[in-house]
Amino acid sequence: MHAWLEVGQVAPDFVLPALGGGDVRLSALRERRMWLSFNRQSTCAICNPRHAAVIATQSYLAPLGIQTVIIWGSPVADLALGIRRQRPQYPVLADPDDHTYARYGLTHSLRGTRDPRNLSTIMQGFAMMGAAALKSDGDLLRMPAELLIGPDGVIERAHYAAFGTNFLPLEDVIAWSQGATCLDPWARQWSAARAGETGWGSGIGELRPTQRPVLRGRAAAISQACAPLALPACTCDAKQ
Repeated sequence: MHAWLEVGQVAPDFVLPALGGGDVRLSALRERRMWLSFNRQSTCAICNPRHAAVIATQSYLAPLGIQTVIIWGSPVADLALGIRRQRPQYPVLADPDDHTYARYGLTHSLRGTRDPRNLSTIMQGFAMMGAAALKSDGDLLRMPAELLIGPDGVIERAHYAAFGTNFLPLEDVIAWSQGATCLDPWARQWSAARAGETGWGSGIGELRPTQRPVLRGRAAAISQACAPLALPACTCDAKQ
């Protein structure tokens, strides 16, 4: 097993098959900043609610030149059963043999999978995916990971989940998209506190209606400190 990647390292190159056909090479996407996300299997009740929130950020991130790329431990054919139903407008790649997962140091955890902080998101995932969420076409014990990569291919932030829903907070990604490194220490403390309270990744689509003002308040803090910020409209109540 490879060690976790760290800030300052060059993200290892890879070529993976894409949903919709063809292959995607990581190095071909350089010259743009990239949000690279490693997920579980295509119908995962943890990862699909998360990506409803990721999709909601694209109207803001894409015009800034941020390239989102997501990888799933499922065959290409099985991606149609899960993430394809959300119609993501960025590369969706398949790594069913786990070669790229291994090179990037992703881990497995029974404790992280069974962590009670995952429960609320899992319930949301079953509401989204229905019976398809019971299908296993990947590794159920895998912990997700996300990397923020500069246009030179160098890793600027590496986040390896401690439990299933311990995602990189969306407000951190938005801050990074604006070069808001001045807020990183505060953001990490805030995110850790939110994760401890909810077990969710502090994402737009992952918060209850009563919790969303907290995220929007955080967005306002980013805006005031760094640059004008307009979050996309929340669509998490819409049926997927």
